[in-house]
Amino acid sequence: MSATGTTAFGRFVEQCADPTQGVLVPSVVRRIAILSPVALALLAGCASKPAATGTTPDAAPAVAARPRQDQQLITRDVIVGTQYTNLFDVVQAMRPNWLRTRGSNDSAVADVLQVYLDNQRIGGVNELRNIAPTTVLSLRYYDPIASAARWGMNHSAGVIFVLTSRK
Repeated sequence: MSATGTTAFGRFVEQCADPTQGVLVPSVVRRIAILSPVALALLAGCASKPAATGTTPDAAPAVAARPRQDQQLITRDVIVGTQYTNLFDVVQAMRPNWLRTRGSNDSAVADVLQVYLDNQRIGGVNELRNIAPTTVLSLRYYDPIASAARWGMNHSAGVIFVLTSRK
């Protein structure tokens, strides 16, 4: 506050308004009328999106994005192009992070990655060495949370689910 007891807002009102009428002085109205379209144009310019890639005549053609690969899945199409003799080698080469043990820090709980073959539990990860890649339709990795939700709490390291072509 100043020595006269008015605030900055009060001084602004005194400068802009006619105290007897309570309305803005015509010179202030003119300033607002002139500056409003400029302010709106600036705001509109800031809010607009940039031009899409490849829309200008001199721009290089846009490169099509590759579809994102599901890191939890290996399909037959991918396996067929390989020379591996068992599924363990396929997983070790294509998704080595599936073989890393995750889960409980409790030493009393064995963190063993489980393998299911056509919905039948066949054992640990070494069982993948006994399955030929030519019989497989797909392999899917389930993390510990997803595997516990589907098969129960004794799956603290996750599951590799193998779906074969034999029904």
